[in-house]
Amino acid sequence: MSRSLERVIAVLHRKTIKDDNGCWLFQGASNGKGHCKIYFGFKNVYIHRLSACYHWNFDLTSSVHILHKCNVPNCWNPEHLYEGFESDNRLDQINAGQILKTTCVHGHPLDGIRKDGNSYCKTCNRIRMGYE
Repeated sequence: MSRSLERVIAVLHRKTIKDDNGCWLFQGASNGKGHCKIYFGFKNVYIHRLSACYHWNFDLTSSVHILHKCNVPNCWNPEHLYEGFESDNRLDQINAGQILKTTCVHGHPLDGIRKDGNSYCKTCNRIRMGYE
């Protein structure tokens, strides 16, 4: 473990409040969605990815996402995090009720998830492809 990572984790601890749900809530600046970044390795890195790097040896260059079980974007408790993909993140958001749009313009359910995490209507997709 690099000394600079240990220093960054120490800063995270100093700027963190622990709530009754076990979340480690970073009190630093966040983006518009509540996710927080801190400077590490010559760039700004999401704190939940740094937590995974420190606690699990997660590779920060990996394309794998670090997701929140607790759905609290400024939480960095490793027990509240897990590895996943953009589609997993989208499903978490849907299950948490964070995505309000659940049907396409024709009223079909948005029941597909693309590689980029965006929802789409499988029925309309099949119609466009000539399968229905």
